[in-house]
Formats: sequence, structure tokens, C-alpha cells
Amino acid sequence: MGQLNKKKIILIFFFITSLFEHVFAQENHVELGSDMSDQQNEVSEKYNKHFFYGVSLSIDLFSPIQKLFSDYGGVEAGAHANFLNTYFPVVELGLGFCNHKNGNTNIKYETSDPYFRVGLDYNILKDKYQSNILYVGARYGFSFFNFNISGPDIVDPIWKVKEPFSYSNINSNSHWIEFLAGVKIKLWHNIHMGWTIRFKHLLSSGKSQYCEPYYIPGYGTTVSSSTWGGSYSIIFDLNLFKQKYINPNSISPHKIQ
Repeated sequence: MGQLNKKKIILIFFFITSLFEHVFAQENHVELGSDMSDQQNEVSEKYNKHFFYGVSLSIDLFSPIQKLFSDYGGVEAGAHANFLNTYFPVVELGLGFCNHKNGNTNIKYETSDPYFRVGLDYNILKDKYQSNILYVGARYGFSFFNFNISGPDIVDPIWKVKEPFSYSNINSNSHWIEFLAGVKIKLWHNIHMGWTIRFKHLLSSGKSQYCEPYYIPGYGTTVSSSTWGGSYSIIFDLNLFKQKYINPNSISPHKIQ
């Protein structure tokens, strides 16, 4: 399958799933528009403003699908704490896979190792007390990984002797930062769907005497020092500590004391 077809499939996937989110968002949307009365705002703060809203777990669906249509992909999960429904400290961990062969040089690159990210998301919606969230955020990512590289034998130009070109378990490590924007939309009860768009910039990457890594788990290919990425996740809210959300439209303003 050509590179163009891969891009089309990924774009179609995002388009269909975005429509899917939109339909469910309409069914679950809480009417908290900009014309909400001052009394309703007071009710919302009185009943819904808490310091700690709980923890969510997310599973990325895009990375394993990406692996089906390209040389690399992976699996990823994350944990998100919720403070004031505004600040979301995040820990993400995953396993990145790559099995790439250059069509011109016949050099093969392989890796399968973990990566980690830590960061913070910030809810930019004016109304903080609804289930849907629009946010921006940042991440620090790092990976300590090994990779294998192999290719056709190298012929000594003087002695005409062939030397094998194959090296295994080359140690490397990489660090990068990410800036992202995303949405989280309620589907049903404690289940949400969300997607992000990420801009990644490579801070440092370990080099060996043989070559530089072609692919970094969690970051992507190293064609340039900056790249774009994304995620599409299913999110589960754990209500071990979470306060129940109360729709201010269902409470009469005279209850405010």
C-alpha cells in the first residue's frame, strides 16, 4: 500500500471518528451556554466546584491502527488526575514498534521498546463544570531503547573482502517535548472519547558508532528534529474519589442560600 493511501486512510479514520464523537456529544451535551443566568452560575459553583474530581485512565486506539498501515506504531495508556476540572497532571507510557526496510539501500531497522511521558493539560473552556473538555497541554517524553540494524554485506574497496553489516541491541536514549491540543467528549456514563494533535521537538538523541536511530519509540521517525503526531483514545473515569456532577439547570435558583 502506497504512502498516499496510508495518509488517506488515516485522514478518513479521523473524519469518521470525529463525526462519531459529534453525534454522541449532541446527545450528552449539557446546556450551559454563555447566556446562563447569574443564579445558575452560582448554583453550578455551589454544587460542582471541588478540588479533586478523580482519576481517568486512557487507552490510545490510533497507535495500533497506525501499525497496520505503516512500518511503525505501538500501544499506549495514560493516567490523568483532575483538579478543579481545570488542571490535569498526566502520565503516559507505551511500547513503540518499528520494522522498517529502506527500499533503496535494503537496510533494515528494528526496535520494540517502551517510552514515557509526563505533563499537564489545561481546560480552556469558560465553563469548567461540564463533562466535555477542550484543552491545551505539554509533555516531556523520553525513551531508553535498543535497536537492530542490518543490510547487505559491505565490500572493502581495497581488499575486496565482504564484511557483514548487522548489529544488534545498540543502546540509545532520546528526550523530547510536546505541545498539544485536544478534546474529551462524554459518550456514556463514565466513558469518554478524545483526540489530540501533537507537535513534537527532539531535544537529544543518543548516537552510536554505526548509525543514528531511524525511529524513536513514542516520538516517531527522526527525519527531522520536529514532527507532528496524534492520538485517539477511549477514556474511563474512575469514581473512587470523584464528586457527582449536578446539572445546574435541574436545580431551582431559590435553593441557593
